[in-house]
Amino acid sequence: MKSNVLILCFFALTMTVLAQGPPFNGLDSLSTADNVMSAEGSSTFVADKDPVPLNMKKVQRAIGYPPLAVRAKVEGTVIARVLINKKGKYKSHRILNEDEAHPILQEAVSAKIKKLKFTPAIKDEEPIPFWVNIPFHFGLKK
Repeated sequence: MKSNVLILCFFALTMTVLAQGPPFNGLDSLSTADNVMSAEGSSTFVADKDPVPLNMKKVQRAIGYPPLAVRAKVEGTVIARVLINKKGKYKSHRILNEDEAHPILQEAVSAKIKKLKFTPAIKDEEPIPFWVNIPFHFGLKK
């Protein structure tokens, strides 16, 4: 079954860290120009050194392609916004495109994304908590 399925996951270009305030609570609060405002309007900044995923392929394999989605021929992208703590470990996440992404695909990502590990983001030589946007693409081979 896996030979019929193509799953692509890549690290998003946009990565930001909250300088203050509670976790992100919606897509509307992202600045499309430079991604520098949090949901509450507090400033965010770009790290000197971005986090690097350490186990993305393992998490990709764990997510797989839900058999129900394959049978129903469901394809699409789930964009997860993940908060990484100062140690590079998963803290929380939100699905940014929950209105567009199929619920079966969202559930598959949400169930396994907690296993992601990263190198810490660095700002001024100190590890910082950091938000990363990660798109998970689900597509059936033609």
